[in-house]
Amino acid sequence: MAGCGFPQSFKKSRKPSAKGGESFGQAFALQKHFFDNLDSHKGDDLVFANLVLIIAKLLDLGIDLYVIVIIIRAILCWFNPNPYNPGMMFLTKITDPVLERIRRLLPLGSGVGLDLSPLIAIFGLLFIKYFLVSTLYDISAGLK
Repeated sequence: MAGCGFPQSFKKSRKPSAKGGESFGQAFALQKHFFDNLDSHKGDDLVFANLVLIIAKLLDLGIDLYVIVIIIRAILCWFNPNPYNPGMMFLTKITDPVLERIRRLLPLGSGVGLDLSPLIAIFGLLFIKYFLVSTLYDISAGLK
């Protein structure tokens, strides 16, 4: 790779100082060149690490909010609310795509007469949160 070796001034024959070692200026220049090349790609990794961290935080927040919405809908369904209420319509539109898929996979009535789809959805979301989001956090920390 270009730029990873010694600077051109160090490839020439170096003259030892009066004490038999390199001069302080040459040693400082070599150290500076080494650390400049070491950090040259660190900025790209830092940007990518921050991007992964932001994605992980947004997923974490989104999953937490969706779990809260599912819990609110499950609690409101115990009281038989007006289905034409704008708040209930919003909750239904937000949660039905996930809950309907789970209901199709469950046997009819699931044998207990309760709708267990919110519970299963919450467990699935928590699995995603603890597996995927924590993995993204670890990837982000490893890139920094």
